[in-house]
Amino acid sequence: MEVAMDSPNRTGWNLTIREKEVLELLAAGLPVKELADQLDIAVSTANRHLHHIYHKLHARNRIDAARFYDGLIRTRRNG
Repeated sequence: MEVAMDSPNRTGWNLTIREKEVLELLAAGLPVKELADQLDIAVSTANRHLHHIYHKLHARNRIDAARFYDGLIRTRRNG
């Protein structure tokens, strides 16, 4: 079952600035350790941000979250 990531009423639009930074690096394919290093945060903090992102986006995994990010970026470029 695919999650509809493009609904304007999705709670995913309520990501914090840090969660958006984490999501951007996640969508770029960085492992959690590298993501944490890039943002100068602990791996446990990165994992907590990811947990919040998945919950807000109703994403089951990093692929669902990355799809949301990709759709968001495409929308901004074309809109």
